[in-house]
This record gives sequence, structure tokens and C-alpha cells, in this order.
Amino acid sequence: DKFKNLVGSVKPYETGVGFFLSNEGYFVAHPMAERVGKKIGDLPDIKNGNEILGSIRKGELFTETKKSISSGEEAIYVYTPFTIGRTNTPWCFGVSVPVDKVLADVHKTRNISILIGLFSLALVFGIIFLISVKLISAPINAVVEGLKDIAQGEGDLTRRLVVSSE
Repeated sequence: DKFKNLVGSVKPYETGVGFFLSNEGYFVAHPMAERVGKKIGDLPDIKNGNEILGSIRKGELFTETKKSISSGEEAIYVYTPFTIGRTNTPWCFGVSVPVDKVLADVHKTRNISILIGLFSLALVFGIIFLISVKLISAPINAVVEGLKDIAQGEGDLTRRLVVSSE
């Protein structure tokens, strides 16, 4: 009952679930009561139950991504072994979390990064445009206008063109 109460309070990302497996691979606590007492390798929706159990017995973390039977969404399952008392064979605390919930912050960060990149790119192009218009095109256009005026004018060759390279 303590395991059941503990597992019932585990809700990662508000929709995930937690569960306990014994050192023999039996569900000790699970939100779906029909799973309690069943062996992980005997359930038809868990295709690699023996592989999971082997990792747990070695004390190794096991993760997998598959469709959740409770929500129907793609979920990440993490099986974390732990020892109770002086036993050599670890038990397991497992958790299932929907992939979209885990990746929501990653997608948000990606979108913000894209917006910052686009803004920076627009800023750089704006600066390049201003530099080309103010510092390059404007002096050249002034020289061209001055030359046109001299060429089309009454021949006032005393007029000076002011050219600045600043």
C-alpha cells in the first residue's frame, strides 16, 4: 500500500506515471491496478521485458521510447534500479513521460533561437544597407551630379567638386 500511495503521487509533467518492479520483474505498484502482480516479461505490450529485467538485475539504467498504453502517446520509459536493504538484486523504479511534454521546452528554446537569429540577420542587413547608402553611394552620387552639372552647364570649370573619403 505504501508503494501504491507513493506511485500514485508521481506524475511527471502532470501526465506521466511511475511504477515499481520487484527484483524478480513483477509489478509491485502501478497506476493500472491490473498490472500489479504481473511479470514485466509476460505482458504483451512490453516486447523487451526480459531485456529490461536483465538490465535491472545488473543494476543498469534502461530507457526506451514507445507508445504509452495509458495515454496512447509516444512516451519515454526510464527504468532505474535501486537496492532495498542488503539484497544483491536491485528493484526498479520506473517512470513514463510523454515525449511531447519532455520536448516542449526544447521546441520553445528552438523557436526563440530562430526568432533571435532572424532578427539579428535583419539587423545586420539593415546596417549594411545604411552603410552602403550613407558612406558609399551618397558620395559617389554627389560626384556624379557635380560632373553632370559641369558637363551640362555653361562650362563653368571654376566650380570645384568636394570629395571626402571620411
